[in-house]
Amino acid sequence: MSLCIQILALANAITHRDYRSTSRVQVRIFDDRIEFWNPGRLPEGWTVETLKKKHESKPFNPLFAKAFFWIKYIEEVGTGTNKI
Repeated sequence: MSLCIQILALANAITHRDYRSTSRVQVRIFDDRIEFWNPGRLPEGWTVETLKKKHESKPFNPLFAKAFFWIKYIEEVGTGTNKI
């Protein structure tokens, strides 16, 4: 996994985190993969299949999304999961 994709995955986990939860974003490193996890949920009516195709961005934290876009950690909204 390239560094750019790792940054995108971490930015995605932070942007879509539910900050009402006391759980933290987690990064787990294994020999064959890196897993990013956050205490969040999919938007109403979405499934994992929704994430596999181009989709509208519905960030849990739009201000984080804007900040990551401005500093170029996010190139285009709604495309991160396809790149990851």
